[in-house]
Amino acid sequence: MAYVITENLIGAQALSEASTTKNHPLRKVIKATDATNGEGTFIYAQASLAILQYDAVFIKPNGKAVKTNEITYKLAATAAYAQIAFAADEYGWFQQTGLPLVRLAPATEKETALYVNVSDGVLSGVTSSCMIAGIVAVTSVTTTVNAVTCVANFPVILRAQNLTGSVT
Repeated sequence: MAYVITENLIGAQALSEASTTKNHPLRKVIKATDATNGEGTFIYAQASLAILQYDAVFIKPNGKAVKTNEITYKLAATAAYAQIAFAADEYGWFQQTGLPLVRLAPATEKETALYVNVSDGVLSGVTSSCMIAGIVAVTSVTTTVNAVTCVANFPVILRAQNLTGSVT
């Protein structure tokens, strides 16, 4: 990852670093830029459990990051994407907007809606009870789970009742 924080943040924890020490307020959002990928935003959180590099996560209101799956989608949370691996209880930055790499399930087509998958931290093109609106893959995934570049533009979690047109 070559993103560099563009804000004046004294003692900033590097975007590429996981830490056992809390260095910023949880849920703090910052801007960063990359010479190739342009601008992106990152949110500071603490991993609830081990998180793999490129996992899709939900950041809960208390600042804890959990992997997306068919149980965690029910949480009140914000969508983000781990660009580095985290051990349980480590703190760091999770990308929200820009061009993050994200783990996608096999047979996920480019430029289609992405949904929470049965596999922890993986998104899929297969319709489920939770869609992450505002993120699409740039390329397709064929046979195995793979991290691919996605376009993330203020992702929003849409749960089953939203997918059927009901108002919540």
